[in-house]
Amino acid sequence: MESSFPYIDFHTHKLSSNEERITAVTSIDPSELEPPPNNLYTIGVHPWNANTNSINLHLNNIKTYANSPSMVGIGEVGLDKMKGPRLDIQQKILEKQIEIASEIDKPVTIHCVKAWDELLALKARFGGKTSWAIHGFNGSQELAKQLLDKGFFLSIGAAMLNEKSKLQESITQIPVNRLFFETDTTDVDIAQIYAVVAVKLDLSINDLRKSIAENFSYFFRR
Repeated sequence: MESSFPYIDFHTHKLSSNEERITAVTSIDPSELEPPPNNLYTIGVHPWNANTNSINLHLNNIKTYANSPSMVGIGEVGLDKMKGPRLDIQQKILEKQIEIASEIDKPVTIHCVKAWDELLALKARFGGKTSWAIHGFNGSQELAKQLLDKGFFLSIGAAMLNEKSKLQESITQIPVNRLFFETDTTDVDIAQIYAVVAVKLDLSINDLRKSIAENFSYFFRR
């Protein structure tokens, strides 16, 4: 029997097909003139696009969009040592967006590449006021434990379908009540990720859909 709980696509850059079985959260940039119609969305300046010249305009746009009931969080924002401007610039802009998240009481979706120490330091300073999630997590069991111990949710994507991915081991260490799934920029069906994880965790698809839907309600307060 089909579950009454939808598949949750926690983070995508594509507009939802409006399938009844899927609840998707689209990530948009504050430079976009209009938010996506009929879609839940997060909004934030990606670390690759961190630019001090335009940040005030973007921050104002974020605050304006915060009044929409479809705007559910700040993201994707974060730190990336492999791409984008200098890390100090990225960190300055991330801090400003975290401050907004605290002001408007919205959760934060994080992009992080090789900047875990810096991110954890920020979490210690700012993270107690709202929920944070790492999108596209594809790390080791040790990193998963470190992040979970600090209160993060972890969202995993198409890498879960790769048998050589570190996720094949670390997924078993992530409590179901701290877990999300996402398609990000891929064409993967979110149901495929659910199916693989359900086998790994020895859960039924229905039970897994229920758990992730409950996480969604808690994280986004919906």
